[in-house]
Amino acid sequence: MLRILTRGLRLKELKSNMVRIHLHPGGKMPERKTPGAIGFDAAIRAVVSPTEMDPINLILRKTLFDFTESPNDNPYTERHIVIVPGQFGNQLAYKMDPGESVLVGIGFVTEMKWPMFYWVAPRSGLAAKWGITVANAPGTVDPD
Repeated sequence: MLRILTRGLRLKELKSNMVRIHLHPGGKMPERKTPGAIGFDAAIRAVVSPTEMDPINLILRKTLFDFTESPNDNPYTERHIVIVPGQFGNQLAYKMDPGESVLVGIGFVTEMKWPMFYWVAPRSGLAAKWGITVANAPGTVDPD
């Protein structure tokens, strides 16, 4: 369970603001990286199809690339896969062309009580270091 704290709420109200999170395979739990962080960081689980649904689980989008293995059934996706040095050795990455956009899945679903909402905002380092932006930022995720 992830506790979401909202400024100005009394202790009794804070105790009722537990948020249940279900991780998808390969998903990572959102985490607050530093004690002073206002929000939680969510990791990308996969590049997903904007038009096709997963054939096994029809509520999920079809995974095009999951950062663990190189797909061999999609030449378009395959040409974007590169190997880069990572914290624990070489890892797979998805290299985008300038101006290209992709849809990604974060690897978890959550429920929240009204009037809570999530606000999805890009990290400033993504744009400064890599030129990556979130096209619809900030994104609002409503409880319904």
